[in-house]
Amino acid sequence: MNYAEFFEKHGYELYPATVTDFVPVIKKVISDYKARIITQQEAKEVLTFYAEKHPEKLFDEDDYNKTLKRLIGKKRLDTLDRLINDLD
Repeated sequence: MNYAEFFEKHGYELYPATVTDFVPVIKKVISDYKARIITQQEAKEVLTFYAEKHPEKLFDEDDYNKTLKRLIGKKRLDTLDRLINDLD
């Protein structure tokens, strides 16, 4: 996948500066996945990119980043959790 082209096409920010900048991007990825704008595989690839390039914005030790958890919402967090746990 060419991340730069894919991210630009869908309006995802490649390198968000802060967690509060990152949360709207993750919300959009999950919303696009639920609306079938992107496939499950594409959603997983985007999440893998963020997990590799921005682990501190997604994770905090053994859990999700607490700011991310607070701002993303319960249903999106459940979807994020299912997608991430299915990456293995």
